Amino acid sequence: MDLKTKIVPLLFLLLGCTMLSAQNQEDRTTTASEKLIFTEQIYFDFAKADLRSSDFPILYQIDSLLRENPARSLRITAHTDAIGKDEANQKLSLNRAQSVTRFFEQRGISMDNVQYAYFGESAPQAANTSDEGRQRNRRAQLEVVEVLSSPSPSLAAPPKTKPTAKSLVRLSGQVLNDSGLPIQAKVVLKSKDFRDSTFTKEDGKYSFEVPDSTVVGLDIFAEGYFFDSKMLRLLRNKSMPLKSVLKKAECGELFPLHKMYFYGDQAVLLPRSKPELKRLLQFMGLNKKLRLEVGGHINKPFVNPKNLSRKDKTLSENRAKMVYTFLTENGIAEDRLSYKGYGNQFMIYPKTRKESEMRLNRRVELKVICKD
Repeated sequence: MDLKTKIVPLLFLLLGCTMLSAQNQEDRTTTASEKLIFTEQIYFDFAKADLRSSDFPILYQIDSLLRENPARSLRITAHTDAIGKDEANQKLSLNRAQSVTRFFEQRGISMDNVQYAYFGESAPQAANTSDEGRQRNRRAQLEVVEVLSSPSPSLAAPPKTKPTAKSLVRLSGQVLNDSGLPIQAKVVLKSKDFRDSTFTKEDGKYSFEVPDSTVVGLDIFAEGYFFDSKMLRLLRNKSMPLKSVLKKAECGELFPLHKMYFYGDQAVLLPRSKPELKRLLQFMGLNKKLRLEVGGHINKPFVNPKNLSRKDKTLSENRAKMVYTFLTENGIAEDRLSYKGYGNQFMIYPKTRKESEMRLNRRVELKVICKD
């Protein structure tokens, strides 16, 4: 191990875990105090940086915690066991840190709120003399921290006021169809503190004024089209126009509900899936003549669909039925809906070992039913 490899991790620990930004890799400093909200470890297979499906409940929990409060951030420290060369283990720990980072980036978490560092084999938490010890060292430590304001005790808290024009950021965008033409749509803006909506103009454009550094969600609906949703954090110096392309909801078209997540091997939705159900309900209310089939799909790569167990086939059906039941219980007529479990018959990636691709196999999908 060269001198630089030894010193960098040591300085990292002594300086209170100064992190590398996942977005610009610049060191950060803060004068505000911090509170540790959550800490947990996830583990990796030997010489691998892929996330284990068994660790997804932890990652989903962290995702929820970050969305609850924009003052929270995630710190990732990644490690390896002592097998192999120092240089290779440094790179492997970097890949593990980046693998975790990509998970949250793909779920829409702002990279301003994610930081990471990597140590190779230099910071073991167990002896590397046994399989069990080496497994404990193949890890990433995940910490959710929250920045706490530090008001002077001699001053009373100032009254809350509406943001002034100087503290607002303009959020603008355009809604197009898949042919690139503008369409009229309703755009709903939401944050934990406020809600607003508007309609696009003839050129498909819209705009809002939003407080700087606010985390907001955008839901976009247009009659005759599938919906779109986005989550973003607005920053004055990084604001740019958004472009949303809506797919036409025509006979036979498919629309995967990628923001609908289930507990492992269950037909029970994770709490973060509720907004997607609400969007689906609003979509059905806007398109009152549309009839849909709700299809359930599971991830079983390398398994012939003909050999799929009855348990797995039933799981895909029950997940589709859960969505069907939600819609009918909330006022959508039963004659507009049907549901079906497809097992692993239509996996997007039938031969994969990548968690990112397996996640896309595991889905609920809408299909527009053609008129008789």
